[in-house]
Amino acid sequence: MRERITGLLMVMCLVAVPVAQAQQRPMDWSTGHKWGAAAAVSSILLDCGSTLVLLNDPNMVERNPLLGRRPSDVRVIATCAAGTAVTLGLAHIIGPKRRGWVLGAITVIELTMFVLNVTE
Repeated sequence: MRERITGLLMVMCLVAVPVAQAQQRPMDWSTGHKWGAAAAVSSILLDCGSTLVLLNDPNMVERNPLLGRRPSDVRVIATCAAGTAVTLGLAHIIGPKRRGWVLGAITVIELTMFVLNVTE
């Protein structure tokens, strides 16, 4: 279990470092946008972490069609890393006017999935 969470955190850090370095250039990421990105990535981590924990339950069935009914740890971690990269990339490309909305929407969706994972 600990290995799963450690693997997930390592992959997320590998994705986050290039994004953080890109943000060090003079770009149009405000402090609020950076906090929004942190919230979105944190909510993705919560959702992925809860999915990894629930994989120990033989009765658990994943509802995300991208993962399949019984995903492997590697598939969950890879999907979470890809989701993080797409979220941050889209937020960067879409520009400052809509960035907050995109990051907020991702945060709400991921937190909803986390709550559904935990309550079932």
